[in-house]
Amino acid sequence: MKKAEMIRLIRERIAEKYPQPLVKKAVPEVINEFFSILKEELKKGEEVSIPNFGIFKIREIKKEGEEVAKKVIRFIPSKK
Repeated sequence: MKKAEMIRLIRERIAEKYPQPLVKKAVPEVINEFFSILKEELKKGEEVSIPNFGIFKIREIKKEGEEVAKKVIRFIPSKK
């Protein structure tokens, strides 16, 4: 799914629940802010947990012979 499709679906679903539709520019801004906050928290070494979705965390991987560990984002899906 591409970002444009996600934006369209979010706007449609919010319109079904609330009589006042979102301004067209609001949905992309919400998505961008969500990912900005996610990146900021992960850079600080924080774990980001979203109930009924999953957990994002940083994992360090160190290969044999390397002095510096590589940091990767790990996503653990919710069991629900």
